[in-house]
Amino acid sequence: MHKNKRFLAAISLTGVMLVTSLALTLASPKKNVKVAKPAVNKALITEGKKLFTTAAPRCDMCHATSAKVKKMGPNLAQIGKTWSASKLTTVIRDPKKIDPKGTMPAYDKSKLNDKQLKAMVAYLQSLK
Repeated sequence: MHKNKRFLAAISLTGVMLVTSLALTLASPKKNVKVAKPAVNKALITEGKKLFTTAAPRCDMCHATSAKVKKMGPNLAQIGKTWSASKLTTVIRDPKKIDPKGTMPAYDKSKLNDKQLKAMVAYLQSLK
């Protein structure tokens, strides 16, 4: 009988320690696990829109940025919701990697430098 009391005491102590550990874990401050969104650079977005609509490559000749407008290329009105900066960069530089049968021309550094590309991607990502 004496051994049973020790066994029960040991189990009780283990249970108390487990409950205490769980309570401390739940009560501890949570670390912020959210991924920070990149800061919106309005000037960069404005520059990208300018490139899209007025300067070479004149993307607006083929692509619409309003859901109500139809053009030859895909409508980009909400492209920022689903496409990453990396994917947008790829489709601008080498569209055949995204759509091998597509007709969009590639815009290498001679047509759209890295600074312009960054602005264009910022503008496209703002379309949501």
